[in-house]
This record gives sequence, C-alpha cells and structure tokens, in this order.
Amino acid sequence: MKTNEIIIKLKNTLEIFERCFVILDDIRYIGRVNDIEKQVIENSNFLMRQIDYEWRLLIIELQKVFKKEEDYSVNKLLNILITNYKTIQWENKIDLDVLKNYELKLKEEKFIEAIKALDTLRSKFIAHLDSNRINYNDKITTEHVELLMFIGGRFLKEANNALIGGSFIFNLFSYSGINTIVDEIIDLQQEKS
Repeated sequence: MKTNEIIIKLKNTLEIFERCFVILDDIRYIGRVNDIEKQVIENSNFLMRQIDYEWRLLIIELQKVFKKEEDYSVNKLLNILITNYKTIQWENKIDLDVLKNYELKLKEEKFIEAIKALDTLRSKFIAHLDSNRINYNDKITTEHVELLMFIGGRFLKEANNALIGGSFIFNLFSYSGINTIVDEIIDLQQEKS
C-alpha cells in the first residue's frame, strides 16, 4: 500500500476519533454537573434526548475505530503499518517494536472486554433493539470508553507524527455543546427572575 493511501486512511480514522472526543466531552460534562445544571437537563426533553443520542453515536463511532473488520479501525491501520513497514515513506520513523507493542496492547483482556462490550451494546441495543436489549444496556462503562480513547489516541498521535510529522492535538479543551446550551438556559432563566 502506498504511503499516501495510508495517510488518507489515518486522516479518516483521526476524523472519526476526533468526533468521539467531542461527544465524550459532553458525556464527561454530564458527570460533573451541579444541581442547577442537573435540573435544567432533567427538565428538557431535548437535552435528555441529546444525551441519549450522543451515547448512541459514541458507541457507533467507537465501533468504527475499534472493531477489527471496520475500514478505519485502529487494528487495520496498525496492521497496514506493520505489514508495509519497510516500504512506507516515514516522516519521523516509528520503531517497529512500538507498533508491535500497540498490537499486543489491543489484544489484552481489558481492551478485548471493552471492545466486546461496545459491540454488544451497538448490536443488541442501538442497531437492532433486541427484545432482551435491557440486559445489555449497562455492558459498557465510561471507563471502557476512556480506556479505548486513551490507547487509540496515543497510537493515532504517534502514527500521525510518524507518517505526516508534527503532532496532532485532539480537541481536548473544547467546550461541551450541552454545557453551552445549559449555560444559555440558566442565563435566560436568571434574566426572567
């Protein structure tokens, strides 16, 4: 595979992964709201649906990045980098052992468990609405998501630096979209008072 084709695959994976960071930012915000913000969220059908939709979207997007069979999966990209290691025109060559360590990391039980939970939730609850779907609703946790985001983010940053040069910074300091809406609602409520 040509280096420019690999770079395109990397950029597509990074784009999906960046969306996951933005969604995760909203989910993290929900976990740290104060009482006033919580009340605003719980009193808004729109915000409650938005949170549900974001979780669903996060599961779908993460599956694209971590399910081996998906075109833009970390696994496929890693395999391409290892298989084509000698023919790639590296900007900042990454050590082959580093790539193989990522491959081993993704085979660890905790990552396999997180990916399986992700796949189960997507298949049983989001995509197909199985009759027993309620049994699967709690199979994935924020810890699973954060674990996948951590290892995926680390690998993608290193791959980006090795193939393109320079560093890639995920939008870690973005403001939650839900946070912005909740703040605006609170401001409007205070103006009315």
